[in-house]
Amino acid sequence: MIDSNKAAEFAYRQGLYLDESPNALQLITKLVGIQSQTKNLLAFSARARNVEVDSNTLNKMFTNKLLERIWTVRGTMHTINSNDWSLFQKAFDTEWENRWSKFIYKHITSEQKEMLEKWIMNKVSNGPITRNRLMEEAISSFGDLSWVRYAFSSWGGLLKSLCYQNYLCFNPDGEKNEFVLRKDVGMYQQLKLSADDALFELFKRYINLYSPANYKDFVHWSGTTVKRLKQILNKKSIHLPNTKIPNTITQINILPRFDPYLLAHKDKFYIQHEHYPYVFKQAGNIEAVILKDGIVIGTWKQEKGLLKENKLFTCYEEDSLEAKIEEEFIRMKLINRSKN
Repeated sequence: MIDSNKAAEFAYRQGLYLDESPNALQLITKLVGIQSQTKNLLAFSARARNVEVDSNTLNKMFTNKLLERIWTVRGTMHTINSNDWSLFQKAFDTEWENRWSKFIYKHITSEQKEMLEKWIMNKVSNGPITRNRLMEEAISSFGDLSWVRYAFSSWGGLLKSLCYQNYLCFNPDGEKNEFVLRKDVGMYQQLKLSADDALFELFKRYINLYSPANYKDFVHWSGTTVKRLKQILNKKSIHLPNTKIPNTITQINILPRFDPYLLAHKDKFYIQHEHYPYVFKQAGNIEAVILKDGIVIGTWKQEKGLLKENKLFTCYEEDSLEAKIEEEFIRMKLINRSKN
């Protein structure tokens, strides 16, 4: 069920009322990372929050080790502040080892995993190398076997496992998805906090930016367990500052696929239940959306960086919104002014 007050507060906390203009690093830190399969999605999520960043600037931030693209919450790929990696690694290393990675053993034995991880570490110690190249060399060494291919599958395989163990990361100096040893590129960090203290620090950041939210929402967002989080919260206290939403005219926002706004809550108070299938697809795909005062009112698609089509859900088809929506598409650089 939609809760318009919650939706408005959430949108305001997310910076979607466009009253702030942090830089890209500040925004990514504040959002506790942005899920990003591509740099274009990262730039779109930033622009939606009034932060302009181009691909060249992003590349420099990666090269200068200000940003890092790595697996974090829920085992998914995020772009984070590089200084935050140790926090994520400490909080989720045991989650990966004890829970998230268990499905691996349906395809590969513990002995095969240990052997291949040692082999990978040896190969990567010789310099940056891509996943595909590692798989080719592994097949050459061990044979074209299903468990060998699975170890280098596109979702990350054992490379993902070694990242969570704090051994590997993506090469910050390259455009290719090459893996390097963390210690070789000066990105090996260790945190003095305990694993639970690290998770609590992430919880504090989450609750400040993704509220209205509760512990179930954090479990959904992070991938931890209710039991673990409750044990931590029973020993800790947290203060949530009041949020005053300014009186404003109708706020329209255009969000890309997999935007943080759409990933944060178990109970999605910002979308009608009957509209779920249009946004939250099978296999975990999430469509790009149009918001009105924090509520999802439609979807849109792009082609070659420009708006291809957009569709409002029937109950939100208001003529008075058309100009505002077009204006926001223009601000998001999805409509070329010169052609309209």
